[in-house]
Amino acid sequence: HRRSPHINDRLPRLLDHCPELETTHDLVRRFAAMLDTRDATSLSEWLDDLANTGLAPLTGLAGALREDRHAVAQG
Repeated sequence: HRRSPHINDRLPRLLDHCPELETTHDLVRRFAAMLDTRDATSLSEWLDDLANTGLAPLTGLAGALREDRHAVAQG
């Protein structure tokens, strides 16, 4: 609901053509939902999914967030 109609039209087609972007988009939306609800109960599962993407930058991010997991959950 926050995106422009132009983006709403193009995003699904873009995600269909790039599985890595679709995975990243899903993970970002799930993380945003945790922030919106201020509920970190699914953080462990989310970190596992992040680490298991097979995408080196996301795997590295998962490792860094796990190292300081308490602060991440508190944030």
